[in-house]
Amino acid sequence: MQQVLTYIHEHRQTLFEQWYALAQRLADTAHLSQPALLIELFKEQHILLRPLEGFPSVLYGEQLTHTSSTIPSFTLLLWSQHDASFTKTHQWNALAMRLLALQLYQDIYESLPLRILWMIETGNEQHGSSIYSSLSIMEHNQHFLQVDGCICDLPTPSSIPAMTLGTKGSLRVSVEADTAQTRTSALYGSILPDAAWQLVWCLSSLKDKREELLIEHFYDTLIPPDDDEIALLTNASLVGFPFEQDGHTPLFGLQGLQARYAAQFLPSCTITFVNSGTPSDDNTYQAQESRQATIPIYSHALLDFYLVPDQQPQDIFSKLQEHITAHGFQDVRLRLLRSTPTLHTPFRYSFIQSIHEAALQVQASEHVYAEALTMIPFATENTFSSSLLPPATMPIIFHQFGLLDNNKRFDTQIQSTHFAHLAHFCVFLEGFRHATTTTC
Repeated sequence: MQQVLTYIHEHRQTLFEQWYALAQRLADTAHLSQPALLIELFKEQHILLRPLEGFPSVLYGEQLTHTSSTIPSFTLLLWSQHDASFTKTHQWNALAMRLLALQLYQDIYESLPLRILWMIETGNEQHGSSIYSSLSIMEHNQHFLQVDGCICDLPTPSSIPAMTLGTKGSLRVSVEADTAQTRTSALYGSILPDAAWQLVWCLSSLKDKREELLIEHFYDTLIPPDDDEIALLTNASLVGFPFEQDGHTPLFGLQGLQARYAAQFLPSCTITFVNSGTPSDDNTYQAQESRQATIPIYSHALLDFYLVPDQQPQDIFSKLQEHITAHGFQDVRLRLLRSTPTLHTPFRYSFIQSIHEAALQVQASEHVYAEALTMIPFATENTFSSSLLPPATMPIIFHQFGLLDNNKRFDTQIQSTHFAHLAHFCVFLEGFRHATTTTC
């Protein structure tokens, strides 16, 4: 381990320039939306990629390595996600780091101690005509079934560079109340139905003042966190969560570990948008202030749920539909707009333990920014937005990276943060160098 850390420290400026140049080249290539160019670039790195069947924007392949006297017993999948609507170079920073770390490791030790598979989502959504669902593509692909562990680099930069055991599920629902009548003066509000009140009554039936969700059976599948995952929040006491950094005051006066527990382990339902009138109304305050008072014939709200193990979006949406029907809101209709699954790997898995042990070793070094390797239960600013779902048996650790700003790339702390990730991946690889068997 010390050999790797010493090399990184002694060559940090050269390595950082190589890192940034590679990230820029990846971004420039991806911006052209031509997977063939990325395939050629990776071929230079001894990685053979090809489009995944049914998903031409997803590239899949294997890392070629020097001949070794032993056959690797562990197969690692490096899963890199990208958002085409977000074209900044730092989105490719994590991928550049993985490539640089593998090159660095092989320069020092000649061969890799494990088998490495790659999956790169370029972010250009071009789904093919595969007969398989996104889930079955991975579950019926023998290469994915051979994976012993997966490192997934999330696309959106985070204010908290960290490793996470999972991503919360998300569910966005449109809630619409429509009385199917023509607009009428509010003078008749005592005898005619009001879509806005229908919506208000419906929404108020979902949650009480204690923030408890009142949807029947909403909490039935919720799995309480293990003690060692709660301990991760205690050990992450030096890291500021977004709601703490922005100076918000948590509900009920929660502070410290209690606030972090609620933020990480409790599901939520938030009204993120609401209006009333007609679908075509100008709902700005100025327009409403001067408009004649009429009974709203249409009212609309958006609900955003964030879910924890073992809640899944489709099941929660079904329970929401049953709740609306059972409470007699016949003028209210629901539409599922989008969802992402709840993913989580328990801390006790040996793959997660290996990741964590490597982080502890690097954190003991004085040359890196240790907070970058903090492990927390769930990603704070990302959900799993991929069109592909991993097999349930695949252990996954997620990385959310901080922002690599071109104007600040010579900042000492920014460099230390990014070198922490580089050093961690190298030390993690080194942990397999003398291993003969590994199980998850």
